[in-house]
Amino acid sequence: MSDKDEPPHPISRNLYELIRATLGHDVSDNEIARRWHIDARVFNDLKHGRIAVPRIERLRDLAEVVGINEHFIYAAAAGVPAAKLMTLIRRQDVSAAVGLLVGATHRAKTELRQTEEQLTSAHKEIEKMSVELELKSAQLHALVEQLVVAVLTLDAAGNVVHLNQTGRDLFGVEETSFGIPLSVAMTGTVLLDLEGQPFDSTQLPSYTALRTRQATKRVFSVHRPGTKGRLVAGTATPMKAGKRFIGVVSVLRDIEDILTAVGGIGLDMPHHPGKKRRKKK
Repeated sequence: MSDKDEPPHPISRNLYELIRATLGHDVSDNEIARRWHIDARVFNDLKHGRIAVPRIERLRDLAEVVGINEHFIYAAAAGVPAAKLMTLIRRQDVSAAVGLLVGATHRAKTELRQTEEQLTSAHKEIEKMSVELELKSAQLHALVEQLVVAVLTLDAAGNVVHLNQTGRDLFGVEETSFGIPLSVAMTGTVLLDLEGQPFDSTQLPSYTALRTRQATKRVFSVHRPGTKGRLVAGTATPMKAGKRFIGVVSVLRDIEDILTAVGGIGLDMPHHPGKKRRKKK
């Protein structure tokens, strides 16, 4: 039997082999189940290793059904090979069976302790990594919140995962409006292209990158009630975890801020929403 075909409870099969080696094949499985006072389907599952060995009380009853000392049954249920036990049964060597049982129990306890130690060590390592990740996440979140550029993160379904304070101010989004599309989160916000034509939020760089899985950029203006329009340069980059696509990160910056940073010439640009028109005399 290959590892792939190995039953989940091989010790149960070992117990069945001892039952068969003791009783032979003249007694059917159904008859053994009847004498043992268990359902025949349960006995069949034990036969094929689909269930664990029964409790000690049931094993004691099985010893009476099979007609051997209970310690032989206990040893089989602890994993001592049925073939080795049959040699002891023929010699009626109960002491040797008890010795094998103690040895199997000791090995099981040692393996259990080693497994528990490994699990404890792994758990501590996971906790350490979790704390480090939470700290790094908090640090990154604080950093992103303080940026003067808008940072928008979408998941693979197009829902807002994060939008920093600058982004919330830009699009008119409440801090709690996450887990939904940006179009639902925005309130009273109008997006215009460079020709002054309105367009849907699904045409923003972030959603374009979401559809094409390619980096994209666009210049447009954002208008909200009671605030001046803002000309924005937006870029969006797809994100992957390994080979799996997980979403998009978009960075949007007010062009006035860009121009101010290079010389304060923003008000002279033709499409700048902050430009004040001079009245003709």
